Amino acid sequence: MKIDLENKDTLSSLLLFIFSVLVCMGSYTYSIGTLHKPGSGFFPFWGGIILGLLSFLNFLMVTIKRKKGIEEGESVTPGKRWKNIILTLVVLFAYPSFLPVIGFVPTTFLFIVVLLRFVEPIRWSIVLRMAIGVTIMSYFIFQYWLKMQFPIGILGI
Repeated sequence: MKIDLENKDTLSSLLLFIFSVLVCMGSYTYSIGTLHKPGSGFFPFWGGIILGLLSFLNFLMVTIKRKKGIEEGESVTPGKRWKNIILTLVVLFAYPSFLPVIGFVPTTFLFIVVLLRFVEPIRWSIVLRMAIGVTIMSYFIFQYWLKMQFPIGILGI
């Protein structure tokens, strides 16, 4: 039995939706807390909600495409797909290793640059604007809103 791309997207969307429901149920057993005093289940709960919404939207998009009869060819060769997966995993595992060494701000900036430029190549002007925006936004969310302390690192930021 051959599984086409739409069936894979449908199946992965449904599995991710089920996973998000399980994450929400599991995190609900912990204290979710409030927006100003988050409990230990706060981030997993809202992460599960976001994952559930995105997987549901993906499921709807695949279903609508199938009903309209739109067919899309694969834009990425299988070899490049594996390179992207490996690079993403390396960067994800390297990120926490570099946090104490060079600090939150430069590590986050480099993380976003590598993901945007080398995993799915985008123009440098867009990469730099997005990396600066994400870094500033995450810094203010974690440092000021959630009052989390991150390692300062060599550069002092």
